[in-house]
Amino acid sequence: MTGIFPRPAETILCGDLNFSATAPEHAQILAPFSHGTSGFHDAWSVLNPCTPHEPTVGIHPVDFVDCPECYDFVLISSGLVKHLKKHGIDAETKASDHQPVWIELR
Repeated sequence: MTGIFPRPAETILCGDLNFSATAPEHAQILAPFSHGTSGFHDAWSVLNPCTPHEPTVGIHPVDFVDCPECYDFVLISSGLVKHLKKHGIDAETKASDHQPVWIELR
């Protein structure tokens, strides 16, 4: 089968995306798809408009960033925006070089 697979109305894409919240790749992944399907929404930005992302990398010492930045995201489709209740980052754990991110839906 070739072509574009339909995307469910309610989709979550999350994890370490290997770019910062200010990188061009962040804007690109949020852009609408060429076939008219709306793009993803950054859960942090939905709940905290005009507020810089909290860092998810470099809170605890690592050798690949000079200062704390956000590299971990929860992206949601338009169908989930109305259900988004909370977004969180566990800044305390040292279990990984990245801090866990989570959302709560209603």
